Amino acid sequence: MCRDLGDQALMVMEGHIYSPEDAVKALYLGADAVVVGSAITRPNLITKRFTDLMGGLQDNWRTAERESINHLSKHEETK
Repeated sequence: MCRDLGDQALMVMEGHIYSPEDAVKALYLGADAVVVGSAITRPNLITKRFTDLMGGLQDNWRTAERESINHLSKHEETK
């Protein structure tokens, strides 16, 4: 979209930004701004990422984090 629209619209990248490297990549690819959400606002997910990786229990923390977010969303919907 960034290439197609150029300067005709501002591009904001939101979602799946898990590290500073992800944010820089989004800017490099043409985003004008980057929104960082659960990667910094949900300490339980940050802690889980560390413990899973350090304990060797989860090779793909992005999948684990998505599953955790989906689980939380489903739990909130049932309230």
